[in-house]
Amino acid sequence: MQQLQAKVTGPWGVILAGLLLLPAGLRAQGKPVPKTAPEELGLFPKPPECEPRRFRRDWLAPATAFNKHRTPVQRAQTAIDCIVYEVRYPSEGKFNRLANNHHKTLEWMLLYVGAEENARALDPGTLRRAVATLPAGEARDVVLILCGLGGAAEMRGPLSAYLTDLSRPGLLRGHAAEALGRLQSPQSIDLLFQVALTDPAWEERTTPHPRTGATIPIASYPVRWHALQALRAYERDNLLPERVKARLDEIRTSGPRPAEE
Repeated sequence: MQQLQAKVTGPWGVILAGLLLLPAGLRAQGKPVPKTAPEELGLFPKPPECEPRRFRRDWLAPATAFNKHRTPVQRAQTAIDCIVYEVRYPSEGKFNRLANNHHKTLEWMLLYVGAEENARALDPGTLRRAVATLPAGEARDVVLILCGLGGAAEMRGPLSAYLTDLSRPGLLRGHAAEALGRLQSPQSIDLLFQVALTDPAWEERTTPHPRTGATIPIASYPVRWHALQALRAYERDNLLPERVKARLDEIRTSGPRPAEE
């Protein structure tokens, strides 16, 4: 017994002890203990108890292992898992209202995962099945938008309905407009133009006065901005009617907030 204890002391003893703690089945197969998608991406596997959860902008960055080492099905499922996780356990920030920061996190997810080169790397069938099987709610809505960003033309109707539903968050509705722009369907032009001109959803921000340095409140209209970018995409592909093209300069995406809003 003393001889055995002598053999396992030192660094080799630590390694042997660690191996003995691994599940027998995994040791036999030589496989690492599997992780859930949130754990793999550095997200909390359960709701935070004390410290607020911080969002990492590079959680699905295109240059990382997310795109390089995974299949399109795995990438799509990871995106879905993380969207569902964010909706279930919304992000918190010390100086932000919970809902406001939560929607910004979902917007960042769509911004990075839905970037054109990334969206093409996602398996469309996996996204479509998630839209069909997820229960109605915000997670399904965000996956629907991601599906549209990936080029699913059959989502044009649901995306149009989401875009025009003023009860939905403006930060997310803007990406629905972006998705309609990617689908390049002429039937969406009039809707996008009307939204770009009149959508009331706005996000307040501030800017310093050029001479006095005093803070000036500015109303930023993300839905109008995304709708305008979508119309510009139609214009680049020569799909925009002249009657719409001539009025693009009328679209106001930021400025002082009107009193009636």
